[in-house]
Amino acid sequence: MKFFIFIIFFANSAFANLQQAIDESYFIEIFLTKKDCEKAIGKCYFRDKTTDETPYFHETKIIIFQSKILAIQQYNDKEKILKIKDLHYNFITKHQNSISFTVKNGEVTDLTLKKGDLEKEKIEESQCEKTQMLYNFYKTYNREDEIVTIIGSFEDEYNFYSMSQYLIFSPKNDHLQIMSMTSKGNAKFEAAKNIKLCKFPKSTKANVKHINHEDCLNKPIKECFLYEECKDYLEVKDCKTILFRGFVDS
Repeated sequence: MKFFIFIIFFANSAFANLQQAIDESYFIEIFLTKKDCEKAIGKCYFRDKTTDETPYFHETKIIIFQSKILAIQQYNDKEKILKIKDLHYNFITKHQNSISFTVKNGEVTDLTLKKGDLEKEKIEESQCEKTQMLYNFYKTYNREDEIVTIIGSFEDEYNFYSMSQYLIFSPKNDHLQIMSMTSKGNAKFEAAKNIKLCKFPKSTKANVKHINHEDCLNKPIKECFLYEECKDYLEVKDCKTILFRGFVDS
């Protein structure tokens, strides 16, 4: 009987420690200690020139998504996107799972759960997070030559900003994956959540279209006449690009 109990205990222990491969559908966050931050990034201490000359540690976290990796460092209400060094790592995730992986030029391989419960980790990021993360990835690792990018300007007659821009990008190896960013004034590009743009004939810039075709069918609206010749150019819903004619027209 004791021998049987020992076998069960040994089998359960072996199962609990069984390592598990983690596929790229997981969105994993890791908050770095000071020591780990120095190892993975190199510079994690900064001086506050206004209040204190003593170096202090800024909160830094790692995000792994779609077999890619980025570090986000927050300080003084600002955010900085950083590279991760090419090394093999063993970390504890936000949800207390022990994982290991190897990094080379921002790509993650051999992502493995060493101990813990994978069900605690988040499966897939939102479309808005995905767009922002991918844009940050290509820019941070100087890999912008791997994407096709179109940048243009647009106007919104109901918006205070006189100059806004859109940025559309798509990986060269996956033209079906089209993502949209927008920027108002001199602000940085952020994932476009909901926007509909159209272009008038021979116009180089786009206009925000506040009406739909169905609106014009139901009742006469002033904008229907104004935008009658404005051809739909870009439409984004919940950060998902459902229409873009730029790659075709350009």
